[in-house]
Amino acid sequence: MKGKLIECVFHLAPVIIRQMHGWDCADPVERVQGDFRPILHEFLEPGEFSVTGREVIRRARQRGIKAGLLHAEAMFREQYKIPSFYRGNELIFPEAWRRPDGHWELFCLQWFHGRWELRFKWFGPGFYSSGRLVDAIRHQELTANRQLPGSFQVTRQLSSMHQKTLVDDWRPGHNYVAPKLSIADFPEPLPGDWSPGSR
Repeated sequence: MKGKLIECVFHLAPVIIRQMHGWDCADPVERVQGDFRPILHEFLEPGEFSVTGREVIRRARQRGIKAGLLHAEAMFREQYKIPSFYRGNELIFPEAWRRPDGHWELFCLQWFHGRWELRFKWFGPGFYSSGRLVDAIRHQELTANRQLPGSFQVTRQLSSMHQKTLVDDWRPGHNYVAPKLSIADFPEPLPGDWSPGSR
């Protein structure tokens, strides 16, 4: 299924900013500094209502879709660039993280109370048709090859209001090095894994 290219450039930081002490990452996405542009993909098959986070990861790997927490943080920091018509979508980054309590999560961007918020989401059921898998293509590669399907031009003007970092959601830099895990380490989700209000 063809993806939609957001023709806005986001800058990738060299390290994860969010404090991730005690978290583990399965197959971290390659961290290449520089600029990238997101490509958004639908992931449900015809007739499906929702799938689990485990299935989202499997489909992302089948399609070679690679974007992780670094990309999520970049889009969160520069959220004024995300076109307003995506506010009804949940932007999902298919890099699996295990919390200190052992539960598996995917990070996603959700529009909530007038701004994008960076949240993590339980691996169980609950990934619906409004979700979009985020892939990332380096800006240099895109410049060299313009033959990408489904692209469209988006122009946004930077406002001083949106230049501010959302300090209530952000913490000082932390260079996190994740151990290697495999898809076999993901347990099948159980109803008891989820608790209301987990973020």
